[in-house]
Formats: sequence, structure tokens, C-alpha cells
Amino acid sequence: MGKGLTKNDQSNSSFNVNCKSSLTNFDKLASPTQIQILDYNSQLVKAFNLLKSQQYEHAIKLIDHILVRSPNLADAQYLKGLAYLGLNNLQQALYFCQKATQLDKKHSKAIAEIGNIYILNKKYQDALNVFNKLVEMNERSFEGYFGMAFVLTILNNFEKAQFYYETALQIKQNDKGALLNYGHLKVKQQKYDSALELYQQALEQDQIYLEAISSICNLFMIQKNYENLLEFCDKQLEQQIPQIKIVLLNCKSQAYYSQKLFDKSINLCKEVLTLDSKNFEGLFGIAMSLFNLNYLNQSLEYFQKILNEYPKEIKTLKMIIRIQSTLQQYTQLKEYCDQLIKIDQTDYSTYYFRGIAFMQQQNYQYALDDFNKVVVHDQSNFMAIKHKGFCLSMLKKFNQAIQCYESIFKYILDQKEKSILLYEKGFCHLKLHQNLTAKQNFEEAIEVDSNNYELKLKIANLYRDNKNYDQANKLYNQLINENGKIPIYYIEKAYMCELLQDYVNAKILYDEVITLNNKNCEYYLKRSKINFQLQHFTEAMQDLYQGIKLDDQQSELYFELGQILYIQQNFIEAADMFYKACTLNDNIEKYHIKYSIAMQMLQAENEAIHHLEYVLKKHPDFDDCIDVLESLHTQSCYTKEYIQVFSFIFISFLQEGIIIDNLNKEEIYDQIRDLLEKRLNTKFPKIPNIFQIIFDFMNNQENIKIIHNQKNFKQVLKNLYKNNFNSLEQFVQYIIEVSKKMGSIWTNNSKKVNGMINKEFQKEILKLGLESQFSKFQNKIVCAAIRDCLGLIQIIIINSNGNLSYLKNIIEQIFTDGSLIKHGQN
Repeated sequence: MGKGLTKNDQSNSSFNVNCKSSLTNFDKLASPTQIQILDYNSQLVKAFNLLKSQQYEHAIKLIDHILVRSPNLADAQYLKGLAYLGLNNLQQALYFCQKATQLDKKHSKAIAEIGNIYILNKKYQDALNVFNKLVEMNERSFEGYFGMAFVLTILNNFEKAQFYYETALQIKQNDKGALLNYGHLKVKQQKYDSALELYQQALEQDQIYLEAISSICNLFMIQKNYENLLEFCDKQLEQQIPQIKIVLLNCKSQAYYSQKLFDKSINLCKEVLTLDSKNFEGLFGIAMSLFNLNYLNQSLEYFQKILNEYPKEIKTLKMIIRIQSTLQQYTQLKEYCDQLIKIDQTDYSTYYFRGIAFMQQQNYQYALDDFNKVVVHDQSNFMAIKHKGFCLSMLKKFNQAIQCYESIFKYILDQKEKSILLYEKGFCHLKLHQNLTAKQNFEEAIEVDSNNYELKLKIANLYRDNKNYDQANKLYNQLINENGKIPIYYIEKAYMCELLQDYVNAKILYDEVITLNNKNCEYYLKRSKINFQLQHFTEAMQDLYQGIKLDDQQSELYFELGQILYIQQNFIEAADMFYKACTLNDNIEKYHIKYSIAMQMLQAENEAIHHLEYVLKKHPDFDDCIDVLESLHTQSCYTKEYIQVFSFIFISFLQEGIIIDNLNKEEIYDQIRDLLEKRLNTKFPKIPNIFQIIFDFMNNQENIKIIHNQKNFKQVLKNLYKNNFNSLEQFVQYIIEVSKKMGSIWTNNSKKVNGMINKEFQKEILKLGLESQFSKFQNKIVCAAIRDCLGLIQIIIINSNGNLSYLKNIIEQIFTDGSLIKHGQN
């Protein structure tokens, strides 16, 4: 590490001369002769001291105050130029230094600074002219010879540069800046012993000369002389000067880093941060060491700390981009690429990484644009061309994609990369329905990389997904024969069988998978779905329970179990399973929909509504949940009304057969109506002749006529009650439950049921006059409830075959088979 050296740049470029620090050196200006030049003007001395302490703006204000009184004071104009140079405002710095030379044509310091500014602007010939002018003015001009040596070193004219350094050092034998930069020249010439000697001479002139200390450390790093480096650092650390200590600790850290002793490097960097918590080299050193230890997220944290302090630090941004790409965090990768491109639009590697981010986000057109920028800049960037081809294929520009792959194929030496290119080419030919060419490319890809079973599987899957099942089956069989212990081969083939609706063979394949590995809950889940298709519900449930035993946190297992229980009309357990699925993963919409529907089947519409309302607060984008909720809000009112009408009509029939010794009929009716009103929380009309009204109506309807003799009918009803119920409470409660189940059927089949109610039947219902008694009910609900009630009575009597002791079993079977709906269609 150390000044001018970072962990990702250990080349000789570390020793490029630093123009600003070497020539603009306020320490050199602090000699007695310099102060005499300032004519001992106390205000100028004060301004000069402000410059030394880097208080540039305060210095400018003071100098402006001086220039008000003495506008032609060349030294003041010169110091103002230095102040602007300190602020990195090169234009203003040049202006005021030139103004000083206009006032005093022999102002050597101002002329030298103009040369320095030209160097900073990379106007090297102009700089040489300026320094040459100084020599012409004074053949012993130290600044002139030093400046020319400095520029010629930059221009790699080492022979002339060496002559001018030696001339400058003859004038000022022990000038530390000249010794330091002469050492830099020797490093560029790879004369490391001479360079070390010059650096040491510079350090002898100033024991705390930071640039000399850094240069010696850097020289040892170039030579990989870590033992001498560590010894030198330890000796210099005895000075205990914080600024020097920071540089030395960073240099030691760099030495350990270069030897891959990353933990030691980190510890030294942390020590640096105790002295300066925002030290760039310390933060960067820790970040790079963590990166090399593969602690990518921790490394990212330190790089982010650097970026918080130095938002435009390019090396840091590049490392963050590299890590984001490795971590496949493509949203963040794109953001940082955008940030770097704003700083440097000519760094085409950044466009490459942004193209990767766009490609992974399936934004293929933007990815293609970025890869095109890279390829235009560097036509030998084969990876960019390859990714360009992939994007073109995703944009269905298959011919252009093929051209991309063919343009780089002969340059690719790696066999795996070649096989991938052949696969991608084959994919494009397949999409162009050029099946023979596609097959040739795939076969060549397999031949080039014959042990790449993953590639062979990809090709098989591609054939399958393009409905070329024979070729897919051939490859799957090859894979299974070559290595029959890999579950994924069976799974992918089983998926093909599912597509072909060949569930028998799909199940056989999943049996093989589970034989290979009976500890994976996913395999049981997949087989359960196949068993479901085969209507092997018991086996499907066994698979799901086994899956739950292996991993009770897998939401899909509970959901699929709920599906089977729902089909079996076990709504209580189905709802329980759906709820567990919702609890384990509330981000899957279908779980909430199924749970709500199951609750609806349990006549728990309010709970279903509350659940959906709660879910939609968290997931307002669940459109299907919104639809179900709206339907529930609409249907809940209708269902409630249907249940009330159905219960009333059904009980009005069945109660005619109830005989209780100590009660007359009217008392029985009143008790039943009270129980019914209490259970359903509503008032019912008192219609004494309801049984007669409905009995007459049934006898007039040919499709529901059952018993002509009212006495025989009442006997049937009497037997129904006697053989199935022990009390009026039990009777009423059961009828209500039947009504609720019928209500669920009506709600879920309302269009179908309404279609069964023809206009003639509706007219007959209206003739009964019951709609006036149930004035709060909609006419279609009254019709549907009465129609369903009469149909249910008919089915019960027909299916009883004289044995009326199994009323509940008959009704349950009706619900299971959907017999009522079927009956209504007859």
C-alpha cells in the first residue's frame, strides 16, 4: 500500500512523478531568501502561512485586501495563483501567475509555477519552454533544470532527464525533492539500487519526509523484498508520528496482502482506521482482503463505506460491480454501472457488466445495446459477442444470433465454451424449424464435450419443450443408462410424460427417484401430483404426509393435501391445510383463494372475507383475491337468504310427520319455528297450511310427483323422523346443516341452478303466493330454494327404497355425488 500504490496496482506506474507535490512545495518556499523576496511584508507572510496550512480561501481574501492597496505587487499576484492551485483551479492559478510575470518579468517563482501548471494540464512542450526560459534567465536556475528533468522523465527521455537532475543537484546538492524525483527516474530505468540510494539521501535531508518513506516502501514492494520492507517499516514506526504511522502501517499491510496473508493485512488496516477512520487505503485494504477471502458481503460493506466518503472513486465502484456480478445481485449491479458510466463513459467494461445485468433481468434490448457498445470498441471481446448472440436469440432474431456465434467459433479454444456455442446455435436453428441443422449442432456439442451430462440434459429438455419428444426421450434414456443414480434425469423425463398425459409412466419414474433418494420432500410432492392425476388419492395423501414428515415447513405440501381433502369434501381439514400453507408462505395468492373458498363451503363466509381483507392490505396486487372477495360480498347475502328459505320449506315438510305424545301439532310447529329462528337469527312467517300448499304443488309437477296419497306421504315423513332423530333440537340443527351445504352448492353453481329454473316453473312458484310471505327475499332465491328443497325430498324418498333409517347417509351421498344437480337436469 502506501502513497501511490494500491492493492490492485503494484506496477511501476506507482512511481510516476507527482507534479503537484514535487514542484509546488511550500516547504521549499519557506527559506530566508524567499521571505526576503517578499520584502518582509507582514501581510504577505501571513498570506503565505495560510497557504502552508491549506487555508486557501482565507488566503485569497487576505491577498485581495493587499491588492486593493497595492494592485501592482507581483508577489501578491503570485501567492494568489498558488492559492488557486491549492484549490485545483488551474485556469485561475495560471492567470494570476502570468499576471505576476507581467508585473515582474524576472519573477522566477511565478515562471516556475506556470511551468508546473502546464505539466498538470499535460502541456509538456509548453512546460519545457518555460523551464528553458528560466535557465536562459539564470544559468544556475535550480527550478529550470529541475523542471526540465521532471518533464523529460514523464516523456521517458531518461538520458536528458538524468543530465538535468544531476545539474540541478549540483546547484542544490541536497534538495530532497530533486533527490526523490531522480530516484523515480531510476525506478523507471529499473536501476533499483541507485533509486534506493537516492531515496535514502532524500530521507536523510528530512527524517519525516513522507514521500521518501512511501517511495522506499514502494521500491521494496516492486522488488518483492518483503523482509526489508517490514524491517524498514518497523524502524520508521519508532517515530510515532500519526501521519507517518498511517503510511507505514498501510505499507506493511500491503506486504502481507501480497503474500496472501490476508488476516494480518486486515489487522494492520484496522489499526490504521483507529488513527483515521476514513483513511482510504485502510478501508480499501480491508475490503480487498475480505474479497480475496471470499467474504463478499463483508467486503461490499467496506467498499460502500469508501463510496460514502469518495462517491466518485472509480476503483471502488469497479470492485463493487465485480462483487455484485459474482453475487448475481443484478438490480444493484445495474445501479452501480449507471453510477460509474456517469463518471466515465469511456470504460467499456462497465457497459459489459451492465449488459449482463440487463440480460439477467430479461431486458434483452437494453442488454443488446450495451454489448454492441463493447463490441464496437473491442471486436475481440468474444464474451460480449456471445452474450450479444444470446440476446438476439431471446429477441427472436435467430439468424443474427447464429451469425454472432459463427463469427467467434473459430477463436474459441476452450472445449466447454465451444460446446456451449454449439448448443446456442442449435437452439436458434431449432427455433427456425431447421431441425436437421439443430440436431447436427447438438450432436457436435455433445461430441466436443462428451462428459458434459448437464449439457446433454439441457439439449434433451430443449427438445422436450419444443415438442420433439422422440429426440428428448432418446437423450433421457441415454442419460439414465449412463448414470442411473441421478434423480434429475428421471424427473425431467417424468415431466415430459406429464406433458404427454402419460401419468402411469410418470409415476414409475418418480418411484425410481424416491428409490434413489427417499429423504427429499420435493420428490414426494411431485409424485403426489401424479397420483392426483391418476385419482389415486390415498397414495397421493400418503406421499404428502411423508413429505411433511421430512420437512414440515414446505407450504406446497399442505396446499396439495388441502386440494385432495377439498375434492373429498372434507372441508374442515381442507381449510386447516390451506391455512397452514398461508401461514408458512403468505406470498402465494392461490393459498389464500383456496382457504377462502373452503371456509365458504363451511358456511364461514365472514371468516373468509376477513381473511381476504387482511391479505389484501399486505398484497394489494392480488387481483384474483380481489375478485373472490367481491364475489363473497355479493354471494354472502344471497346464500344467507337461500339457507333461510330452504330451511323453512324443508322443515315445513318434514315436521308434518313428527308425533310427540305430550304435544299437539301446533305446539310442535311453534317449538320448531322458535328453534329455527334462534339458530338462524331471523323471523319466519306462520303459514298453517304450508304442507298442503307444497304437497298440492308437487302433485301438479310431473317431474317431481312421488306419492299421490297424502296419508302415505305423511307416514313416510313420520318414519324419516322416527328413524333418524332423537329430539326436535337435533332435527332442526341437522336440517340447518343440510340447508347450509345446499346453500354452498347453490352459491358455487348459481348460474347452473338458475338455468334449471324455467319460466313455467317460476310462474307456478309465484302462484303459491309464498313470495309475499318472504317479501325480503329475491324471487330467484325463493324459486331456487324451493326447487332444490323439493328435488332433495324426491331423491331422499327414491333412494330410501323403503328403508328410511339412513337419511343422513343418503343426503351425504347426494352431496358427494352432486346428485341433486344432476337430478335437476333430468
